[in-house]
Amino acid sequence: MSLVAAYSMLLLILLISVQKSVWLFVALVTLIHITVSCIVMQNFPLIYSYWLCLVVCSFVCMAVADIVLFVAKEPTHSSVDSKNRTIDDATS
Repeated sequence: MSLVAAYSMLLLILLISVQKSVWLFVALVTLIHITVSCIVMQNFPLIYSYWLCLVVCSFVCMAVADIVLFVAKEPTHSSVDSKNRTIDDATS
């Protein structure tokens, strides 16, 4: 459960601060999470559910952040239409 909470907070941080290379930031945080987990448990995690949850949370975090950033950067149709009209008006 703490892994899901950590990646939910990571998603908020990604959307607020990181605008580029989301996958690199998520990979770095995942490596830090694995390192801290090894230190705390004093053993390498071998439970398949841990790794499954880690991989799924990482991919979901990357996908949601990429989709939200893509949609946020997408121009609206009215601005595209106004640009096309401006170009058409200038050529006439």
